[in-house]
Parts: sequence; structure tokens; C-alpha cells
Amino acid sequence: MKKRNPFIAALLSLITPGLGSFYNSSNNLFYLFFISFIFFNYLITINNIYVFLAGIFLGIFLWIFSILHSFFQARKIKEIELGKLKKFYIYLIPIIIVFTSNIYFSSNAKFTSFNIPAKSMQPTLLVGDYVFFDKNYYLKNEVKYGDLVVFKTKDNVDFVKRVIGMPGDNVQISEGKILLNNVLIKKIKTDDFIEEDMLGNIERTRKYTEKLFNVEYEVLDLMDNSIVDNTNIYLVPEGHYFVMGDNRDNSLDSRFIDIGFVPEDKILHRANFIYWAKDKSRIASFLN
Repeated sequence: MKKRNPFIAALLSLITPGLGSFYNSSNNLFYLFFISFIFFNYLITINNIYVFLAGIFLGIFLWIFSILHSFFQARKIKEIELGKLKKFYIYLIPIIIVFTSNIYFSSNAKFTSFNIPAKSMQPTLLVGDYVFFDKNYYLKNEVKYGDLVVFKTKDNVDFVKRVIGMPGDNVQISEGKILLNNVLIKKIKTDDFIEEDMLGNIERTRKYTEKLFNVEYEVLDLMDNSIVDNTNIYLVPEGHYFVMGDNRDNSLDSRFIDIGFVPEDKILHRANFIYWAKDKSRIASFLN
């Protein structure tokens, strides 16, 4: 007969959901927590953002609940008789199974996460936004005008930009406006974009709604007559795309030789969902 240590019970459930219940001799509860957690892990491999999010949030909830339940359950237990299955090495089996399943399911997850480190995609993506991107979207779908994509640069760095030009298009910037195949892409002035700098000063930037065929999004215009407000014509080669940042005067993109046209095989993922942001009103926002 032995007492149960609540902290050991909580630690075991932290390592493997439900293992603290096994330590407390609640075997049925252990099986429920353990199998449910494996199932929620499996859900992140489903190519549906709602199922993916459900798998993540349910898994986290179950994990936290199992830790708390194991802790308070152990406090209530006076003494229990340990069975033959309470040997130390038995605990390693579920730990190894969960560890292995975490690696397998994570590597097969259909969505991947990126943190936005720069201002080039303001106001669509802000510094500090955490975004889920659909990893396999372009295995079954074509790149479209207005898509927010992650691609590899010539220096093998991940960039996020918006697709403006398709293969065979000609693109030109004239007085800060886009001419796509000699047709002006309309943009309409809206309320200024307002942000606070590190010193607490309020900065206002001109903001516009731009419509690229059937896709509407917002762009910023920091200044008139910037170095890329008036350009030559860019003829997009076959198998390549022309991309731009939404913060038009503060974006390194296809207008610059350092980035240039983006080869199709360098486009990796499509933006899908903001799951965390400094501005809490932006959390749970869908993109594209």
C-alpha cells in the first residue's frame, strides 16, 4: 500500500497525457486520455483547417486537463495497492508511443506555422502575427492572382508575398499604381493605417483597398515617388510569378533584382489563418 505524490502524477501527465492517471491506478481513465490524445494528434494530418485546429486545441485542452486531474486525484488518494503493471519500465511504453506519434503526425501535418518578423506585408500581416500556412495546397491547386504565398528566395530564405503577375503577364508600376497587361489595377483610399512606434508615437500611413480581379486586399503607401513607384515593364517568364508586398514602399520583392521573378517550384505554401497576434482582435482571422 502506498500513497500517491500529486507532483509526480502531474509530471507524468505532462510527459504523456493520462500517465498520471495510470500512476494513480485509474487505468480506464488513462486509456481514455491516452487514446484520445493520439486521435487528436492524428487530426492534424487531415487536410482541412477546421479539423486541424480542432485537433490542436482539443489536444492541448486534454493535455492540460489530464495534468490537473492527475494532480488533484493523487491528493485525494490515501493509499493504494500497486499492481504488477506499476513497474518503472512499464511507464516507458506509453511515453515512447506518444513521442513516436508526435514525431510522425507532426511531420505529416498539412499545415505549418510561420511568425511574421517584418513589416513588408502590412496591413495584411503585422509583425508578431503567427500564421498557419497550407503546406500541400499547391500540390492540388494552381497559383492564383492575389494568393499570399511562402516561397524560397535565391538565398534560400522563406519570404511571404502576394502574387501579382502570372506567367506571360507584363507588370509595370506607374505613380505607385499597378499596370497589369496594360490595365490599371484600381485602388481606393480608405482610413489611414495607424500604429504606435517603440516610443509611443502614433504613425499614420495612407491605406488603400486594391482589387486584383476578384481578390480584394489592403495596401499601404508610405511616400510618393519612391524608388519603385515608377518602373520599367516586367515581362513574367513562363514558369515564374511576380510577387509584391502589401506595404508597397517597404517591401523587397519581384521589383528588385535580389528577388526577381519567383520560379513555380520555389512557391511552397499558401497563407490560411492567423492563430495568434499582438492585436487580439486579429486572432482567428482567415486570409486569402
